[in-house]
Formats: sequence, structure tokens, C-alpha cells
Amino acid sequence: MRVIALFAIALTGVCAGAWAQSPLQSPSAEELKKKVDAYLRNMFAFGPDVKLAVGDFKGSGVANLLEANIALTIGENKEEAKMWVGKDGKFLLRCEFVDKG
Repeated sequence: MRVIALFAIALTGVCAGAWAQSPLQSPSAEELKKKVDAYLRNMFAFGPDVKLAVGDFKGSGVANLLEANIALTIGENKEEAKMWVGKDGKFLLRCEFVDKG
């Protein structure tokens, strides 16, 4: 449970360049999922006992930004977080968007 709490706290306000990607070639949805999974496992040092599931990407309402739910399970402890990924795979963002319109 402590790791999940740290994951939730660490993801609040995280905005990181997760990997370099050629601007001419966008990764497929499956490649993007694998990159997000690998990046989060590396960033938080998650071992094989941690289940991390990257949900399907969908439009976010912001140009060039995709949205996905990330589900993390460690034993009986579960946490979900919404994250945004640049369509080119260059940036990973965790924050809260508020539509003030």
C-alpha cells in the first residue's frame, strides 16, 4: 500500500519527457502502451510482482494529446490514475485538467 501511495503522490504534477521519438514517425497505440509501461516501471522501480495496465488511448480534447487510464495493482492494493501522452510519444503528463468554459 505504501508503494501505491508513493505512486499516487509522485504522479501528482508529474510532467516528464519519457522518451525521445522522431517527429516524423508516431508510434502505434501498442508501441505507445509498451513505452508508457516501461517508463513507469523504470521510474518507480516496479518489479514483476506489480501489475501495471495501460488502458486504451483516446482523444483528450487538447490537440496532439491522448488520454489513458493507468491501473496499478500490488497484491490486494489497487490504484488508478489518468495520464496524458503526446501523440508523438515524447511527453507523459499526470495532472488534473479543469474545463472552465
